[in-house]
Amino acid sequence: ASFKKYTAAEYESYLQGFNFTRAITKIQLHHTYSPNIKSFTGNNHIERQQGMKNYHVKSRGFTDIAQNLTIFPDGTVVSGRDLNIKPAGISNANTGAICIECLGNFDAEVMPQTQCDAIVKVVKAFLKKCNLAPESAVVYHAWYSTNGYIGDYNKKTSVKTCPGVNFFGGNTSKAFEN
Repeated sequence: ASFKKYTAAEYESYLQGFNFTRAITKIQLHHTYSPNIKSFTGNNHIERQQGMKNYHVKSRGFTDIAQNLTIFPDGTVVSGRDLNIKPAGISNANTGAICIECLGNFDAEVMPQTQCDAIVKVVKAFLKKCNLAPESAVVYHAWYSTNGYIGDYNKKTSVKTCPGVNFFGGNTSKAFEN
C-alpha cells in the first residue's frame, strides 16, 4: 500500500468515515527518535515514512511499517499500517491499539506547535470515533516495562523514554494529565 498525506483536519474527516473491523481500546503515542526533526526537510514525508517501513521490514522482520500513522513536524499526517491491522508498537500491548508515531527525537528536540496541534486533533478524533476516555485509552510507550503496563515512566523499569522526556512537557502520566 502506498502512503497518503493528510492535514490533521483531513485525517479527522477520513477517520469519521472509517469502518473499524477490530475493537480499539488504546491509543499509543511514540516518537520516531530516528528519523528526527533535523532529518525532515518540509517535503520529504513519504521518503521518511518509506525509510521507516524499509527498516521495520528488512531489519526488524515486520510484515509492514510498525505504526498506523505518523505525524510530522509541520502537522502533516501520513498513513502507515492499515488501521484494521494491529500495530507493532509496544511488545505484548498491540491488540486493540492504534500506534501513532510523532516524527522527532523528543529526548533532545523540541516539538513545533504545528505538530502539537495536529497530535491533539488526531488523538481527539480517535477518542471520539472509538468512544474512548483519554485517561484510560491514551498510553505512552514509556509507561511499559518488559513485564507490561506500569502506568508511568520509571527510569529503572520502563523499556524506553519514548515518546521522549520533552514530549508535551514530559513522558510521565502527570505531564499527560497537564
